Amino acid sequence: MYFNEDITSKGQFSLVAAEYDLARPSYPAEIYKDALFSIKECTDDSHRLENVLEVGSGSGQATVELAKVSSRLDCVEPGRDFVRLLRERFSASERITVFETEFESFQSVVRYDLVASACAIHWIPKEHFYGRINSLLKPSGWFLGIWHQPRFSETVYEVIRKTIEARFPNFCIPRCDAENQKSFETGFSEFSRGRGFRNCWRRTYRSTRFLSPVAVASLIWSYVDIANLPDADRRDLHDSFNFGIHGLSHSEYIVEDNFPVAMGQNASTQAAECLSPASLCL
Repeated sequence: MYFNEDITSKGQFSLVAAEYDLARPSYPAEIYKDALFSIKECTDDSHRLENVLEVGSGSGQATVELAKVSSRLDCVEPGRDFVRLLRERFSASERITVFETEFESFQSVVRYDLVASACAIHWIPKEHFYGRINSLLKPSGWFLGIWHQPRFSETVYEVIRKTIEARFPNFCIPRCDAENQKSFETGFSEFSRGRGFRNCWRRTYRSTRFLSPVAVASLIWSYVDIANLPDADRRDLHDSFNFGIHGLSHSEYIVEDNFPVAMGQNASTQAAECLSPASLCL
């Protein structure tokens, strides 16, 4: 479980919505399969989830899969450009509603079977998140959190250092390293022991993608906080960074995607303790 101490850059992603949509990955199907396994094992119920809330939908990477398992899907997304993408993409579905608001301001009379968030809850103040989540869940409802940590070749990181980090010394893309793993374990321990959840499990999923130079550049650029850069500086930085990425050999465009996942059930339930899917607490 991750929560950022500094959330001042939380609005940056709408400025790079096109790059985000192009290059951010879909989440492995195994995540949803294991999540539904947990719900079925703990509730002995295999029907579609009635009400699901997605927090921070972005351009819809997780929305597509969540819509498949829910009768109603409410999406909370504060970024205007993302909201436009979502409403265009899912305009044909009467079951999906997109709310242009922050999670902190979202109000609903609905109690949800599942609240899911992919690459978003670390931008919500931790205490605010925990203060709201149980009020949005049904007594036996579930929370599913997904994060993304891409890993590039060292040559790609060198391009990042010479271009983006030269302008933003504190720029970083989350890595699946020992420090971040320890941070995730600490957050999960709090989530599973003292925040009103039971039947909790965690696991890191992995996949590999072979991307084009445009997709690699877009994926990295989707992490850059360009909000305070003048347009001319923004263009210069973007051009120099893209020039460096496009000058690499094709073997450098392999990305290893790591997806730390945490899930737990609202503890205000009489459901019995149940097994995590395939002993997932790894």
